[in-house]
Amino acid sequence: MDIAVTGSSGLIGSALSAHLRTEGHRVLRIVRSAPREKSDTDTALWDPAAGTIDSGALEGIDAVIHLAGESIAEARWTPEQKERIRSSRVQSTTLLTTTLAGLTTPPQVLLSESTIGNYANIPADAVRKVLEAAQKENILIYEPRKEKPQLTFTRERAAAEHLSIDQKLFSFRKNRAEERMEQAIRYAETIRCRSRQLLAYFAEPDSPACGICDVCTGRNKSDLPLELFESL
Repeated sequence: MDIAVTGSSGLIGSALSAHLRTEGHRVLRIVRSAPREKSDTDTALWDPAAGTIDSGALEGIDAVIHLAGESIAEARWTPEQKERIRSSRVQSTTLLTTTLAGLTTPPQVLLSESTIGNYANIPADAVRKVLEAAQKENILIYEPRKEKPQLTFTRERAAAEHLSIDQKLFSFRKNRAEERMEQAIRYAETIRCRSRQLLAYFAEPDSPACGICDVCTGRNKSDLPLELFESL
């Protein structure tokens, strides 16, 4: 597998990267500065504070392990240090997730509370409580797993008060959409020849019955005249 790792120079990241390589995986290190060794080509540059990342290097990556962020062990947890811990993770995670969401071939890895619980041998509810407590302390941002599909916007959305909507054009498109919906429902529920109904929609109301659609074949099995059959 091709695995991208942020924070690969840290205690956990360096050990993990080495282990993954021994297991036969290719490790792409996401780093802030270019490596000294020119032979070290398995790197991608990023700068979370500036909001830049080499997205092309991430295309086709199988998995991403995100370990980057201010160290939680190098200083006392003063309010200022807590904010540094939080902001470093917010910036890097936001940049990483929005970039991955915009890739043509994003990583196919999903991390959930139950997976963490399986590895740690603790219930998923316990994992959830730990993550929620960490969020309250502003250590991380935790988004509970959702059962419904979610959208990730790769660009910042414009504020509603800054949007300028042409009401005339909006009404026109809304009416067109409603008309199409009504026509689709009428087509599905019709007892007229489907070919005649389609042609009538395209301004050919006097076309003959096709004789082969399900409505026509049903009419053919009936002894009722065409006009009476279509009036029922």
